[in-house]
Amino acid sequence: LIMALLIMMSAYFSATETAFLSVNRIRLKNMAEKGDKKAGKKKVSRTVKTWIIALIVIALVIAFLLIFVFEIVSVEGHSMEPTLNGGEKVIVDKVSRYFEYPERGRIVITKYDGYDGYYIKRVIAYPGEWVEVYNNTIYLNGEPLDEPYSAQGEISDMELQQVPEGCYFVMGDNRDNSNDSRHQGPIERSMIVGHVRQVVFPFGSWRGIPNGLESK
Repeated sequence: LIMALLIMMSAYFSATETAFLSVNRIRLKNMAEKGDKKAGKKKVSRTVKTWIIALIVIALVIAFLLIFVFEIVSVEGHSMEPTLNGGEKVIVDKVSRYFEYPERGRIVITKYDGYDGYYIKRVIAYPGEWVEVYNNTIYLNGEPLDEPYSAQGEISDMELQQVPEGCYFVMGDNRDNSNDSRHQGPIERSMIVGHVRQVVFPFGSWRGIPNGLESK
């Protein structure tokens, strides 16, 4: 009888131990699975945060470039034909204006007092120079200006005038269809937004925009 009881107790404890070990293995397995799920969730969360930070940085860099370095501007109207055509898009360099004076013959983006938007014009005369339009010809300090870039056509005469200090006289290449310094007066240097460097659209019209007087 005692032997039978000992055998029964041994079998009971053995079964209990086996059940205990099985339960622990299941618990450990569940904990491991939960740990893997948590680790996976943390990894996904870190990846999402990394992408969000990267996108924010990219957006800030693009904003900085567009505000301070360059800008893409659409050409509107016909005032710069045949050099630039309506609908074309150009890259405007907004940095060089702080380090160099506008060159004669260079195309610039400018603003006019009392007008919204940008205007694309070419620098014709420097501060202190004398400008006159007579018989379809522009005269600088009494000498005719050779302009290989301008559209041929009738140009209204303009009386002799001196460009004020700190200002520039600008005109459109299509002289009989341009609102420029003949009507708005010379522009201050601070009104120049930047220099036109490149046509980027349409893609078939991709080309650089050099100084017009250097390309003759």
